[in-house]
Amino acid sequence: MLYYDKNVVGTRIKDARRRRGMTQGSLAECLDYATERQLQRIENGETSCSVDKLMEIAQILEVSTDYILFGLSECRGYE
Repeated sequence: MLYYDKNVVGTRIKDARRRRGMTQGSLAECLDYATERQLQRIENGETSCSVDKLMEIAQILEVSTDYILFGLSECRGYE
């Protein structure tokens, strides 16, 4: 059984953001966060985000929510 791990989810978001060449500030702006601190807290595993915000992050970063939550990619399974 898989469990939600804030640290791992944050790391996957950070990695996907970097692969897209985005800064924390630019992603935070796309997410309508007043400052990038909220995104920093998510990426560092200090807090989680709502399902709606998770879906928004996945769409902006062009990854699946399954990848963000579980490391599941369409081709390779669990990473």
